[in-house]
Amino acid sequence: MSTDDLAAWLGSLQSQDPALAAELLTLLEDREAIGELRFMEQSPSLPPTQISLAGQTLGAYTLESLLGQGGMGSVWLARRSDGRFEGKVAIKLLNAALIGHGGEARFRREGSILAESPIPTSHSSSTPASHRPASPVWSLSK
Repeated sequence: MSTDDLAAWLGSLQSQDPALAAELLTLLEDREAIGELRFMEQSPSLPPTQISLAGQTLGAYTLESLLGQGGMGSVWLARRSDGRFEGKVAIKLLNAALIGHGGEARFRREGSILAESPIPTSHSSSTPASHRPASPVWSLSK
């Protein structure tokens, strides 16, 4: 709509609904002021680099390296570090943003499905409560 057409339309609206015309005029002025700031042309500031969990201990395992990550969480290569025996596992950590939003239940179902599969697994339920991470976790033996 051209500037002249908009002015004519706002004039017509002013006679029909003065409050709505005033509110619309305010919004249009705000839009123009925002456009002059040109903030949409600037790149957003990036979040800080994600801190690595490598070296962190979860129960009997120490995380070594990130294997991959996706919407549900991240998968880490870990090694048994409590001295009982040596072994490596893949540990999946649930994304903290999904806890309490249906993601946790889905994550637990995924662990249950793995428990029924022929792949050897160990689950967080075998880890004493005092050694469990804040977010749900399951692991696959290598």
